[in-house]
Amino acid sequence: MNGQPNYCDEASVGSNSDSVLIRAAMLRYDSMRAIMLSLIVRFLYFRGHMNDVEEEYIWKILKPIGELYKAEQFAAGLVQLEIEWNKVPEPKHETQNSYLMVKYGVAFSQKLNDLDRAWVWANRGLLYTGNFNSGGESELQVGEIAYLRGDVELPKTYFKMTYANSKCRLFKGKDPMYLEIAKLK
Repeated sequence: MNGQPNYCDEASVGSNSDSVLIRAAMLRYDSMRAIMLSLIVRFLYFRGHMNDVEEEYIWKILKPIGELYKAEQFAAGLVQLEIEWNKVPEPKHETQNSYLMVKYGVAFSQKLNDLDRAWVWANRGLLYTGNFNSGGESELQVGEIAYLRGDVELPKTYFKMTYANSKCRLFKGKDPMYLEIAKLK
């Protein structure tokens, strides 16, 4: 023999067998660790590319939906938007530009005077707060729909939140009453 212990030999059982088991376990651990690191790297790589794919997908579907809005085909646009919304992977608020779908959902619903549906879409937007829109856009949208639905208290809460984040910026072009409500003590 060449001085190396023969791990299959019964004579090497004892103190060497413990070190063999430890070495075998370490090799397994190292190989499993390498596999896990490889999988993590692949996941992060593909996740980064999936975000690009998702973003392109959002823009691709928004264009025809925007055309339906311009053509004042609000019911058809809303149906198509809801179909596409259900295809966006969870968590939806982590998909780039999916908030634009929420904005369209509110706009279509308002044009159809379906404030209950607009309310559902507006509340979906709250998931994006602090993520893709930190200026209070979601809060303004919820406050506006609550106001249009005749709610008295919720608009105060959400308009104040909007004002705290954007001051007057987001209130430009909106009903002046919204800003007055936001400034109430």
